[in-house]
Amino acid sequence: LAEGKEVRFGLREGTAGTMLPYPAGLAVLAGAQGDRLLIADNLSDNAIVLEVSTGKILQSFDLSRNRYIPSAYPYTAIANKAGTKAWVSLWNGGAVAELNLETGKVARWITLGPPEILQHPTAMVLNPKEDTLYVALANNDAVAALSVKGKSGPSQSYSTGFSERGSTPQAIALSPDGKRLYAASAALDAVAVFEVKPLPDLGDTFTFYAPSENPKGFI
Repeated sequence: LAEGKEVRFGLREGTAGTMLPYPAGLAVLAGAQGDRLLIADNLSDNAIVLEVSTGKILQSFDLSRNRYIPSAYPYTAIANKAGTKAWVSLWNGGAVAELNLETGKVARWITLGPPEILQHPTAMVLNPKEDTLYVALANNDAVAALSVKGKSGPSQSYSTGFSERGSTPQAIALSPDGKRLYAASAALDAVAVFEVKPLPDLGDTFTFYAPSENPKGFI
C-alpha cells in the first residue's frame, strides 16, 4: 500500500501495509529491453508496472484519493504505443487517472461526471491517432470521448440506450479507421453502433455535460 493508507476494517488480516492482490485490467508496454506489464490492482487502489522476464515491480502508482483502501477500484488500463503514457479507469472513483510512465507520476485526474452520480468507468480504447480516449460509463449509459491533450472533461458523449436507463456499457471497440464506435450494452444484450464525430473544441472549459450522440443502430 502507499504510505499513509489503511485497509478498511475487516477486509484483510495479514501483514501491515499490504492488501490482497487483485489484478484487473492490464496493458503491454513494449520496449527494447523487453516487455513490461501495466496492471490495474483493483483492491489495492494502485497500478504497477512489472518486468515480464523477472516479475520485478518497476513502478507503482497510488490511485486512491482516500485514506482507506479500497475506495477507487482501478478497473482497466491502456497505454500509448510509445509506452510513455497510460490511463487507468477508476470504477468507484468516477475518473480516469493519466499516468506518466517516464516520470512514474500521476499526470492528472480526469473526472467523468458530478460527484453525486457514480459513473463507473470500465473499458477504454484509444483512437488510431492516439489523441482521443473513449471510456465506457457503465452506470451512465454512455461512452465518454476525451481529448488526451486537453484539460477539460468529456468532450463528446455517445448514449448507449434509448429513453430508458440501464443499458450498462461494459466493452467498447473502434473500427480500424476510427470511424465507427461499438459499445457492448450488457443489459440490452446488444452492441450499439455509432458514427464517430470530431471532438468539439472546448478549450480549457470544464464541463460534465458534453454534446451527446445516439447510436445509428444495434447489432
